[in-house]
Amino acid sequence: MKSETIAIHCGYEPEPTTKAVAVPIYQTVAYAFDSAEHGAALFNLEVEGYRYGRISNPTTDVLERRVAALEGGVDALCVASGQAALNYAVLNVSSMGSNIVSVPQLYGTTYTLFAHILPSLGVTVRFAKSDRAADIEALILHVQKTVATIHGVELHTEVRIVGEAAAVAEPGTAAGTGTAAGTGAVGGPK
Repeated sequence: MKSETIAIHCGYEPEPTTKAVAVPIYQTVAYAFDSAEHGAALFNLEVEGYRYGRISNPTTDVLERRVAALEGGVDALCVASGQAALNYAVLNVSSMGSNIVSVPQLYGTTYTLFAHILPSLGVTVRFAKSDRAADIEALILHVQKTVATIHGVELHTEVRIVGEAAAVAEPGTAAGTGTAAGTGAVGGPK
């Protein structure tokens, strides 16, 4: 299928009553359970289904299936803000004792996450002097387990930073570290 077809049709079967092809927006946060056992199985992730609107909902589920299909992934996770997405991404690649190397050009809430919240969870965050590969590399090479996060502020900056990510990834890999380069822009440069 072409990406345009996937974007419009993937992850949703028209419901039998109306045959509407547009994904409905369900204005609810709660879902009925077939039984107490069914509810328990949903919350224990033993069966697929919806438990509560903040955890998942049918509308977001379709979006996640479409994004996964478009990106060739197994699944996707959609959240309500870029800050939430960054938080999920960083928490998935770091743990207590991890080191994160970041460029200094960050949005205010990202800076707060890196400078205050993550350190309170035992994650060390060090800020490079600039977004140049050499400045980032200098901090990566001195630590065994590092997650290098490159996060830009403006699109023109992101394009340049992403271009330098390869220069950071090679020495990082040699040092046994992981590298995560993020632009914070959906549909940005690949």
